[in-house]
Amino acid sequence: MATLFGTHLVRQGVITPEDLLEALDEQRRARPPFGRVAVVARLLSVKQVTQILDTQASDPRPFGDLAIDLGMLDVEGVARVLYLQHRSTPRLGEILVRRGCLTPARLEAELAGFRRSYRPDREDYDAEAG
Repeated sequence: MATLFGTHLVRQGVITPEDLLEALDEQRRARPPFGRVAVVARLLSVKQVTQILDTQASDPRPFGDLAIDLGMLDVEGVARVLYLQHRSTPRLGEILVRRGCLTPARLEAELAGFRRSYRPDREDYDAEAG
């Protein structure tokens, strides 16, 4: 959804493509690692995270997939960690405001316009334009 909103802002001329790429990169860097989130949530121990990371050195599958295969988390546990990880990641709009690309008032106005126009269930909606 952040990418869709970011694309909307670029197409409206509110931010530049470079602003969007830099903000998305900052958002990615700010996302807490899966293992750290799992430890804070008390779903995994530090020892388990280390074991998964050691396994990941020879098996490049996602951390959550390995945690399931090693019997350390179930699907619901992985979903919980992903949810918490998402909630801990700054929103694109917050980053754009902090970087001076938008004012808080402009962000709210653009979000309102985006929410009105973003309707993936509409037949005339072009998901690529979102």
